Amino acid sequence: YAFPWRDIIYHITVYSILAVLVIRAITNTFKNIRLKIFISFIFCLFYAYIEEWHQLYVPGRSFSLFDLFIDSLGLLLGHNLYLLYQWLR
Repeated sequence: YAFPWRDIIYHITVYSILAVLVIRAITNTFKNIRLKIFISFIFCLFYAYIEEWHQLYVPGRSFSLFDLFIDSLGLLLGHNLYLLYQWLR
């Protein structure tokens, strides 16, 4: 059994992009950066959970806590990239 590096990179990349897009979408609604990141993280994590739950009903797929963990790492990366961009700007 080979370790699924491609799947991990895919999850981290997709959820990093999702985190940045969501935080940009709520930028005008919330001014406090900590609140924006918190709301974005909770929303995206909820989306990841719903996506894993949905896989219970797809033949050949299953719910994976490991995928949720990797998705949350992608969210953290995306939020940190956004903070870095804001700091450099």
